[in-house]
Amino acid sequence: MNNSKTNGKRYPIGSNIKGQKKTLLSLKVGEKGIVVKILGGQGACKRLNELGFVPGTEVKLVNKISSGPVMIRVKGSKLALGRGLANKVEVIIK
Repeated sequence: MNNSKTNGKRYPIGSNIKGQKKTLLSLKVGEKGIVVKILGGQGACKRLNELGFVPGTEVKLVNKISSGPVMIRVKGSKLALGRGLANKVEVIIK
């Protein structure tokens, strides 16, 4: 089993999860993915964890325009996430 260390905690990622890896920003509108890891420093990891972006969590890209934040659904909530942070979340397409 793979493990991802984030914020001092371990979140198991099933080795049976297979698929194409992308960043959250590169998803198409309506596309879903499973968070695999956060590609950022301690501050970015902490902030994204607080918002619910932890490995193993399903996310969906709700809306994306040519510039500005993207709208994400995570754990039943819609969030506006800046493109910089969205580009740090690696997902596997569901």
